[in-house]
Amino acid sequence: MYQVLLKSFLLITLLLLAGCGYQLGTVGNPQFKSIAIAPIKNETNSAFAATYMKQKLAERFQVDGTYKITNMKNADAILYGQITTIDITAQNIMTSPNAVTFQTNEFGATVTFQYVLIIPGRATPAVPSTSVSGNAQFQVPVDLFPARSQGIRQACRDAAEKVVWRCAEGW
Repeated sequence: MYQVLLKSFLLITLLLLAGCGYQLGTVGNPQFKSIAIAPIKNETNSAFAATYMKQKLAERFQVDGTYKITNMKNADAILYGQITTIDITAQNIMTSPNAVTFQTNEFGATVTFQYVLIIPGRATPAVPSTSVSGNAQFQVPVDLFPARSQGIRQACRDAAEKVVWRCAEGW
């Protein structure tokens, strides 16, 4: 008896949800289904930053799943972008009353990325020129260079998440 009531309740709930206008799937721009990422320009002196950004953009587009990643020749839309600034800042620098400054081992990375999403053959871009900033905090246990590179990668990932969201849902 309880099984019949439970099955009836589940069936009624399913029918109500199906009729309420809920829809599964993406909310991407209907004008295109695939996207290409053009080579990223790096206007900073940080080595490999453009490579990190392109990798993170491709990764985030794949995880999002709204658009298929393809080459520039076959893409319905092309993302052009450039890293304009990378800022590395020290966190929690403290000075004691006797003027001794303590060295920090925690830093912040901010990557500023400017991009535009173009549909080939169209005069106006699908997403006009926009700037996003990605942020990350990282610690330096021994060597600054590998920790700094990891912090830039994390900041690129944060910026890439914002770009993908705006391209997939913010249009």
